[in-house]
Amino acid sequence: MTTITLDIRPIAPPVSRQVQASVKTVGDGGNALLLPGAEIQWTANGRDVFRVIFQDLDKPPPDNWIYPFTGTNDGPFGTDGAPSLEVRRGIPTKFLSADAPKNIKYWVFSTSDTDALRLDPMIIIRPQFMARDGTTLGVTCAVLGAAVGALVAWALM
Repeated sequence: MTTITLDIRPIAPPVSRQVQASVKTVGDGGNALLLPGAEIQWTANGRDVFRVIFQDLDKPPPDNWIYPFTGTNDGPFGTDGAPSLEVRRGIPTKFLSADAPKNIKYWVFSTSDTDALRLDPMIIIRPQFMARDGTTLGVTCAVLGAAVGALVAWALM
């Protein structure tokens, strides 16, 4: 399971705070590499409350706002009324839907600290070619290539 933790960090003046995200166990920074149906635990540090909205990077605006999880969203948010996820400490696990797009950008806004700058868009990446056990296409091709090479060598003997 992947855990995405949201927090507010101090930054240099003139703005003193900004939303940040970190991914535990899978990914780097606020990026995550996930399979369809993957479990994601969204959580917030402290008493902060956040709203997360999602965009399908393969669709043009304004039709690119999505809710990539199974179940219902937490209502519209932002100027475009995008479906959103409310994140606070102890929120239940979400499951990435089987038909989620390959490239999803997410934006995070603090609703408890309205002076905090929103999180710069981060991306959840779900590659098109990924095996069930989490290995990528490159590893699969390398194994298949070795097997074919061994068969060819055996046939030439």
